Amino acid sequence: TINGRTSSKYLQQHVKAHQDDHTLLSRLSFEAQLNCLCDALAKSALKEYWTGLTTDERARIQSEPSLPLETARVYVDGQKQTTDVNKGLTHAIGAKQARAYWAKRPKQCISPAVFDLIDFPAIELALKGKPQMYKVWYAKQVTGWCASGAKLAQWDANADSRCPNCNMLHEDAAHLLRCR
Repeated sequence: TINGRTSSKYLQQHVKAHQDDHTLLSRLSFEAQLNCLCDALAKSALKEYWTGLTTDERARIQSEPSLPLETARVYVDGQKQTTDVNKGLTHAIGAKQARAYWAKRPKQCISPAVFDLIDFPAIELALKGKPQMYKVWYAKQVTGWCASGAKLAQWDANADSRCPNCNMLHEDAAHLLRCR
């Protein structure tokens, strides 16, 4: 291990990775902020290095281990997993299931080709740092499962599907964002 190869006299302390995925950077400890900075600098250096390579150099690097002491690599959907493989697997499996689900929806059909154009990392970045209840609201709004008049009428035949503001019949998720 690296610890066995170093003659460092400093006390080493583990800092949990990717804490900024769920906590604002300013609220993290100094050590966690340094870890985030180092992570960002390392990613930036790798991207800069990668973009400067020729196609042949990229192919050579992808065909052989590229890190010292790295005995194995795991790729999920062409992405090298550098931390817990669970995150990459969960995303890949969820994306496959979501693609199939939306492709067979009769009204809100999203073809697999269109689904693949959705920039999910951008959506994740936009929602990063938002409260959990906002994320729940967003998911319900985007999928149409919010408490609109039309959805309430689906659950209860006696419910009024009209918009309480403008009295439009069959108030849906899209109308909630447009109504005065």
